[in-house]
Amino acid sequence: MEFTYAVTPLSADTWRIDEAMGGAHTYAYLLEGAEWAMLIDTCQGLGNLRAAVEQLTKKPVLVVNTHGHLDHIGSNAAFAGAYLAEADLPVAQEHGEPAYRRGMFLRFARELGVLLGERQLDALAHRCKGARYLPMAQGDVFELGGRTLRVLATPGHTPGSVCFLEEGRGALYTGDTACARGVLLCLPHSCGVATFRQSIRSLRALADRFTTIHPGHHEAPLGPEVLEKYDACATGILEGRVQGIPGESAGEACLLGPWEDISIAYRADHIFD
Repeated sequence: MEFTYAVTPLSADTWRIDEAMGGAHTYAYLLEGAEWAMLIDTCQGLGNLRAAVEQLTKKPVLVVNTHGHLDHIGSNAAFAGAYLAEADLPVAQEHGEPAYRRGMFLRFARELGVLLGERQLDALAHRCKGARYLPMAQGDVFELGGRTLRVLATPGHTPGSVCFLEEGRGALYTGDTACARGVLLCLPHSCGVATFRQSIRSLRALADRFTTIHPGHHEAPLGPEVLEKYDACATGILEGRVQGIPGESAGEACLLGPWEDISIAYRADHIFD
């Protein structure tokens, strides 16, 4: 059976595209301008994302990645190229490697109670073959025609994580830098809590320029107050007032630092970079 995306219109020219694997949801965002469309992230690669995008817009599509993890770069190869911060190129290369992807999706399927056939698993494993990456950096601007998005470097979840600010519409697209529920700083490529807090504070310094946050997972959209929670949680960890609870997240042993309805998963030996 062909995979079907759930598409939620956010306005007449902006859509959230939901790629669900069991109960886990990953979002891509399609923004259409007068001249270009921008696709923020390409999910895991379960379906034909390019076909889904072409049903929504006839404009040429620029693909940008918030970071290099396999659940955000999965359909990059279906497009001419994808912009990625250079610090995350090693992450994307690892997460695009077939053996790595096969192992990760097998684990995801077991954890989520999802049955993946061998043909589907093989397709997922090789989905990133031929993906072409283009450099992108802090302050770069994408002009879509009547819509402008600016790149904000936000290292933490990965060293090259970025957010995209559309000041004209008061929107911030955060990938995994700020989601409901929690953020993972316990992964092999993740930065320490101190670096993450610095990134969150850089976003808070721009809080008068956006009213809505569009994350890569979980409940969406969010309000700017989620950034205050992450700042407070990270500060509590750094000052020793938030005690991490031993646990596991995304297959990695970690400490879970709780704060209200969010948490930060981190490593005890990697609080400061």
